[in-house]
Amino acid sequence: AKLLPVAARVNKVGNMTRRSTLLIGAGFAGLVLFPFAASSDDKKPAAKTGNEVELVEKVLDSRKQYQVNLANLYANFREFAKAYAELDKLKDEQPQWRIDLQRATVEAAEGRKADALALVHKWENPGAGDFVRPTSIATVYGALDDRENTVKWLEKAYAERDGMLAYMAGGRDILRQRTDPRVKAVFQKIGLP
Repeated sequence: AKLLPVAARVNKVGNMTRRSTLLIGAGFAGLVLFPFAASSDDKKPAAKTGNEVELVEKVLDSRKQYQVNLANLYANFREFAKAYAELDKLKDEQPQWRIDLQRATVEAAEGRKADALALVHKWENPGAGDFVRPTSIATVYGALDDRENTVKWLEKAYAERDGMLAYMAGGRDILRQRTDPRVKAVFQKIGLP
């Protein structure tokens, strides 16, 4: 029940103007990075807390997430070149499936179905030790408007307890599929309308 207001807020943010949404994204990155800024005095090191490496890793992970979100935002506004540019900055990052499936979602939005399918097929059967979120694959199929595969991967996400399922209910690529009773049933299983 506590996840519903988060999903509603995300959907409302998605309906804001482009400028507002970009400012929110930029503000988020600034808030994450600001607390870790070095001392203004070049001769004096920043205060150490004992967990600097962990904090830097969190900042870098947040930066990666910011770039993925920015790529998605550009795709929403059909600025595909900018979306690809953000994803290209992450080409050597791990997990690679995450970047590839975000790229596939952008390609689907652009109408490049064959390219999107090639990437999604690459990750449908990951190698031993690789974990790929079923929700990410469902998102690509939603963007491709492939109802059968969207339902299949949403049901798999539910079966595997993919935590991102709760955040997908208001997602642009899944909203098109929400009229399907099977999609509604998956979200109702987790307490969403």
